[in-house]
Amino acid sequence: MSIRTGSQPILSINSHPFMKASSTLPLPIPPPSQRTTPRRHWSSSLAAVPLLASLSPIQAQTLHLLPPLPQGASTYPSGVSADGSVVAGTSFFPSGDADRAFTWTSAGGSQAVNGAPVSFGQGISGDGQTVVGLAFDENFNTWAYRHRNGTMESLGSLDGTGFNAIANDVSHDGTAITGQSTLNGNERAFRWTEADGMKDLGLLKDGSYALGLGISGDGAVLVGNADTGGASRAFRWTEAGGMKELGTLTGSKFDGAYAISATANTIVGLSAGQAVRWLDGTAQSLGPLADMKFTSAWAVSGDGQLIGGSSYGSPTRGAEAFVWTPSTGMLILEDVLTARGIDLTGWELEWLTGISADGSTLVGIGAYNGEAAGWAITGLTAIPEPTALASAVGLLGFGFAFARFGSRRKPRN
Repeated sequence: MSIRTGSQPILSINSHPFMKASSTLPLPIPPPSQRTTPRRHWSSSLAAVPLLASLSPIQAQTLHLLPPLPQGASTYPSGVSADGSVVAGTSFFPSGDADRAFTWTSAGGSQAVNGAPVSFGQGISGDGQTVVGLAFDENFNTWAYRHRNGTMESLGSLDGTGFNAIANDVSHDGTAITGQSTLNGNERAFRWTEADGMKDLGLLKDGSYALGLGISGDGAVLVGNADTGGASRAFRWTEAGGMKELGTLTGSKFDGAYAISATANTIVGLSAGQAVRWLDGTAQSLGPLADMKFTSAWAVSGDGQLIGGSSYGSPTRGAEAFVWTPSTGMLILEDVLTARGIDLTGWELEWLTGISADGSTLVGIGAYNGEAAGWAITGLTAIPEPTALASAVGLLGFGFAFARFGSRRKPRN
């Protein structure tokens, strides 16, 4: 029913939240038995917490561990509502045969999305009322679902069987959904609406497959990736213009558009192994990050001004979640949070998977005390300018520098 690679099950290379588009991308978390998370030493920074608070107003910024459902092993958050109040994702179980989509709120904790024996939560609407994803029935058939008002409903399929489909993202009000469904042996991107049901988005020139990975707030603009000319390319789709290939960085053989801002002005993803944003169809690299070989953008705020993702491929340490703004460039998320006085003891924040439309909440996956864990950071304010961040870090002295790049350096996976 599920294929287990590393510490998390995947349904197929193209349906895993981080493997939707390419089998060449690494799995986000190695098995816990292969991790050795170093102990953190923050004593040198404690005296500077009041100083760091001056970087920007602190509004109850909090790092939350997202607990699994009862008897579960870990959580994998995939999205967050527009105001940051509801998180959606998947709670994984040790056996792999009871994995279940879930939602989380600070008041109610983790709650199961009921309606199928096994389900995966891939996306959540901006209003927080609708969760979409992939489910299994009792006969191990897979189907795309929408869950709202306590009811899980099938979205159907392009081939008429009702199976072999997955929903990846949903509009603000939950009435338009994108994903992919098997048709004639290949995956095809779709747009589903209450009025028209599931509709094929077509293909790029000489293409054979397409994946629908992101949708705008109003449900009118869809993004994803599709093949053409022997390469995978990012696309943007509208009803009026159809599927249009987005620009690419020089030399890229693989591009993927993974998310789109609610306003549809910014698309983010991957090209030539680098995190990119597309403005008016043109790919712009978000820049390198330390000694990381690869970066990829997975999430974007509603106005397109805050982008998040992951960096990986360092010869000396594991993956690092990052944030990016036009004024700051790319910053390691842990550095930003530490500079604001947030206690990261025991944490490794490796993959940022979702940003609320208002930019106040980030969600992702990583490790807590060496075990795979989902996390949410709530109450965020504006990301500080690099000069402010650098000045504050500098005031912590050699002790902080050693903690960040010495004793706290992440081991190579």
